[in-house]
Amino acid sequence: KNPKQTTVFSVASLCLNMAKSYSNIRGEWENRKISIWGAAKAFIFNLRPGQDLTRITIPALFLRPYSILEEIVTRSLQKIYLLFEVGKIEDPLERMQNVLRWLVASAKAEDMNHKPYNPVMGEHHVGRIVHEDGSTTYCIAEQVTHHPPCSAFCVYNEQHGIRLEGNWMFDVTFHGNSATVQTIGGLRVQIDVNGVKETYLFERGVPNMLIQNVIFGTKYVCWTGMMDILCNDTGYRCELEFSWASKSNQLNGYIHQFEQDENNNNNDEEQDFSDATKLRLYEGVCGGKTYYYDVTNGQKKNKKKRVLLCDFNENPCIVPEYPSEELLDDFSSIKLWKDVSQAIVDNDMAEADIQKNAIEDAQRARILELQEQEKEYELEYFEKNEEGFWAIKNDQWYNELKY
Repeated sequence: KNPKQTTVFSVASLCLNMAKSYSNIRGEWENRKISIWGAAKAFIFNLRPGQDLTRITIPALFLRPYSILEEIVTRSLQKIYLLFEVGKIEDPLERMQNVLRWLVASAKAEDMNHKPYNPVMGEHHVGRIVHEDGSTTYCIAEQVTHHPPCSAFCVYNEQHGIRLEGNWMFDVTFHGNSATVQTIGGLRVQIDVNGVKETYLFERGVPNMLIQNVIFGTKYVCWTGMMDILCNDTGYRCELEFSWASKSNQLNGYIHQFEQDENNNNNDEEQDFSDATKLRLYEGVCGGKTYYYDVTNGQKKNKKKRVLLCDFNENPCIVPEYPSEELLDDFSSIKLWKDVSQAIVDNDMAEADIQKNAIEDAQRARILELQEQEKEYELEYFEKNEEGFWAIKNDQWYNELKY
């Protein structure tokens, strides 16, 4: 078995009065077994195949003690340091490969025994990492729509010229003895290269997920499906495929170069890349090692010449720090769900359900009141732009955060 992923705490994150997020904390609750009959009584026997799980109330029995927004901030920050050197690389092919390295180094093998909370409208979460080189990376996430649920987020490191913006929507569907989690909404990674902003467009922030044998049989969870990364600024594109084979979650893919038009507005969905000349081939295991083959000059894939791109376990996860508890407002994820999270950690599911239902009932009342007044929910941090993308309102948002 692979060794456990190394976790590193920044000095700032050890502050005693800093708020804590269970998205960074390991505990017994992670591997807590769910009784089949308890689950059936609470939930499963009331489901229908094809039902959308984002539109129903999920009992605390099935939940992790933190919000999806906390998961987004943790995942966005924990290995962001792998992008710090990309802007200094001269070769655009190598830059694309290092962006890919960041992606696969972040793709851990999932277990998905439980799921995070669905955020309520206007809920938000912030975090930062103060790095050893003196730079700081900030991340903010906000729930911008209710149905379909959409989480918008932004990551920024000024010293290294890195900016990430994403809109994540999760469509969870029950199929009887399995469930699928389809991720919708893209991710933009912008990197400063010699004073010029270079943008990498991700088809989605994370791959789709399959959870097989939910009720009966040996359960397994895997990332699945296709995922593309496109850089119109350089003309390079990466295509990845995630699948389950040989009892492991495997990934395979390639990088190729495409012809750019004069307006530099290539659209991945409108182009046929089936005849693309592959420059690099990739194969690996999520949560393990990923290798590449250089086939630039028509060379054939040769196992003896494969090169290690990254080892998931050799790239430590950095734990973000959060504002002190007294600075959190009522719609901060950590404060909003605090009582629910504590009850789940204490294995008091009856209390967790009471506290969770109170939060969700309050949200329904707020939405109903706005509908009656024919008003829209006023978000604090994000707004929809002309492209239909939820973007940060204030470019200086990170300077206004209090810790």
